Order: sequence, then structure tokens, then C-alpha cells
Amino acid sequence: MPRSRSSAPGVSFFAFQDIITAVVGIFILITLIMILELIEKIDAKSRSTAGDVAAIVRVIEQTRIAADAIQSELSKSTALANRQSDALAVADEINAEMLDKQIETQNKRSLELQRQVASIQRQVDDSQRRQEAARHENERQRQQDEARIQEATEEADRLLGRAGKLRDTTFPMYNGTLGDGRGLVVIRLGPHPEYDGIDQSHVQISMRDGDARRRWIYNDVDDLLQDLNKRDHTRYHYVVLIAPGGAADFHDLQEYMDARQSRIRYGFDVIGRDDGMRLIFELEDQ
Repeated sequence: MPRSRSSAPGVSFFAFQDIITAVVGIFILITLIMILELIEKIDAKSRSTAGDVAAIVRVIEQTRIAADAIQSELSKSTALANRQSDALAVADEINAEMLDKQIETQNKRSLELQRQVASIQRQVDDSQRRQEAARHENERQRQQDEARIQEATEEADRLLGRAGKLRDTTFPMYNGTLGDGRGLVVIRLGPHPEYDGIDQSHVQISMRDGDARRRWIYNDVDDLLQDLNKRDHTRYHYVVLIAPGGAADFHDLQEYMDARQSRIRYGFDVIGRDDGMRLIFELEDQ
């Protein structure tokens, strides 16, 4: 497995090498000085008539011994420097390898920490989403509850109002739709006390449709019969209320209905001027 190069600074040998170089230079300088002294002595001896060759030989030998000593010290210094350099290089390589391992270990720990942080962040985000969803659900539920309470309140008010109207009315009340699904239609012939004192006090004929929740008034029985011709009689049950003065109109209406007895279901009743019947929708429309 190739070892990656460390970015840490290596060991510098420049200072040690400078010292060795200076020592060697000193030795060389000393050698040169001794050689110059030897040359001067040789010159002096050669000029002297009594030159001593033996002395010159001794000086040369001493110079050679000194040079050998200097060379020996230089070799020892160089060998020591090489050994120290090799030791430092090995130590540097060992330190670099250990540093690479430490960096690799630290990188692994950093990656693991990053994965843990990402996992925790995902959990926090998921928790926040759940909390937001729960808040929206609670708000929606609260709005629905408020709407149901409002509807229930309005329905209660409507029922209370209807109960009050039922309490105040003297007429019997009927639902606008019968149990078999037919709509209940009430036809009144004769005076209509509810129109007394207003512009329509002359009304003598009216028809109220509980299924359609509507009321019609007619000038005469012919207008009523024309309207009945437009209806699908299988969908309705008719109740005819005959107030004082409405007998003549009932005679014409009865002939019309009896001629269509197979399709028209009806009943009739004789009532007083101030009597009548109410359909539920009439209370709600008041």
C-alpha cells in the first residue's frame, strides 16, 4: 500500500552540516598554516649554511601525522553525521507514518460524526414535520368542531323558533312530504283570513306545495285547473279545504279530479272561515 506523503515539515540538517563544514575548514586552515610554516622553515634552512635535513624530515613527518589526525577526525565526524542523518531520516519516516495513521483515524472519526449529525438533523426535521402536521390537524379539527357547534347552535335556534311558532299557531301542522314520498299539496277554496287588510284581501283560491315549498294564488278556479294540468299527479297527494263560499269552486275542482281518479289522489274537508292547516315550510319561511 503506497504511503501518502505527510504535509508536516521534515527535519532540517542544515545547522549540523554547517558545523561539520566549519570544523573541516578549520582543520584545513590549520594544515595550510602548518605547511606554510614548514615551507618557511625549509626556506630558512636552505638559506642557512648549516641546514639540518633531519629537522626538515621531522617537521614533514609531524605535518603528515597532523594531517592524518585531521583526516581521521574528519572521517569520524562525517560517519557520525551520516549515522545521525540516517537515524533522523528513519525517525522522520516513522513519525510521518504515525501521523498518516492519526490523520486517517481522525478523518474516519470526522466522517462518523458527520453521519451522526446528519442522522440527528433528519430526526429533528422529521419531528418538526410531525409537530407541524399535528398542529394543522388540531387546527382543522378545532375549525370543524367550531363549525359543528355553530351548525348545532343555529339548528337549535331554528328548532326553538319553530317550537315558538308551533306554540303560537292554532292550525294543525303537516310535513310537506308524505311517507310514500309524495309531496303534499293543500288547496284552499273560499276566504283567506291571512290576507285581510292588505291588497290581496279578495283572494279566494290558493295552492301550497310542500315538496316545492311554494305558494300560488289564483283569481278563479279555471286558472287553478290550468296549473293542475301541468303537474305530474302521480307525485302528489292533494288536500282540498272548503271554507265558506268555496263550495261552487269545489264542485268544478271535484269534477276535474274525479275525471282523473286513476292518477289523482285527493281528500277534502269543510272548514270554518278562520280555520285551516299549515305546512312546515311556511313556519320556516316566516
